[in-house]
Amino acid sequence: MGIEQIYYWCMSKLTPLIEAMSSLDRSWGEAEDATDLTREQLIAIDSAIGMVKRRLDAVHADVAAGISGKCQGG
Repeated sequence: MGIEQIYYWCMSKLTPLIEAMSSLDRSWGEAEDATDLTREQLIAIDSAIGMVKRRLDAVHADVAAGISGKCQGG
């Protein structure tokens, strides 16, 4: 097991999502809306949004699996 695997094994299921949201928040900075951002900032934000979506999908899949297990008598 590599160090990254140990790190992810030891933390909450929500930690990667929280980290992605923090990255998005840092990228957005103090801008009020997207028109206040530079092209470079917008590209960084687009990437951060993609990470948030992927990590939220992973949490959602875990919840759906849990629901499925409960519905099958688990």
